[in-house]
Amino acid sequence: MKTITCSDRIYYDELLPEEAQAIRQDILLYHSILHTTYRYLTLKARGIPFPFEESLHKELKRRYHTNDYFPCAAQWEAQHQLKADFENHERWKKSLKARVKSVEKKIRKTEKEIQRLDKQLAQLKQKTKQGKQTQEDYLLEVQVLRPTRKQLKNQRSQLIFKLNRTQQQLSTANQKMRFTCFGGKKLSRSRMTVYAGNHEAWLEEYQYQRNKTMMIPGRRQGKYSNCLFKYHLEEGVLVYRCSSENR
Repeated sequence: MKTITCSDRIYYDELLPEEAQAIRQDILLYHSILHTTYRYLTLKARGIPFPFEESLHKELKRRYHTNDYFPCAAQWEAQHQLKADFENHERWKKSLKARVKSVEKKIRKTEKEIQRLDKQLAQLKQKTKQGKQTQEDYLLEVQVLRPTRKQLKNQRSQLIFKLNRTQQQLSTANQKMRFTCFGGKKLSRSRMTVYAGNHEAWLEEYQYQRNKTMMIPGRRQGKYSNCLFKYHLEEGVLVYRCSSENR
């Protein structure tokens, strides 16, 4: 079977007001179902059972009074998002472990250099006690050995601080899972910084970032549709069946 994929933009101002409002309501409905589904799946991943006896799909249909397609699509996206979160979390822990090993290796190398310089300084000190120090020895100690040793000790202090911070991050990663924050953690935290004193502007941007798209996966039995979107090849008309009626 030949498949033709095309893309075109449909703007809200090109639609009738009631059609645009119906799509906006469906997008809000879809994301509300998605966020609820994701929260329940994260609880299940932590070992906390569902607070209801029926399946998650039936609970979503009962709570939101909608058809099968929105809960199915939201559950599909939430499961994939949770799977991606677990993979990213494992990748993050692996990166932290590699960083710890790298910093520890640098610390050992720096300490060896400091020990080597201490040994040279001790030899020069012994040479001075014996009255055999030359001008070249003095310049080597003052201009090279001691400044280099001071610099290496500063580097070691910075590396130890970096090691402690990375180990703390790794310990936190082993105890706590990093889950998705819909809308973005950066935007969520900006409520008290960038948008301080302007809550309405922050809320508008945050709601837009949380509810700006909707993805309904296709079905095998749908030749030119996914049961909500259907494209009629002969007429060139795209039909969308919203949660209330056909649009």
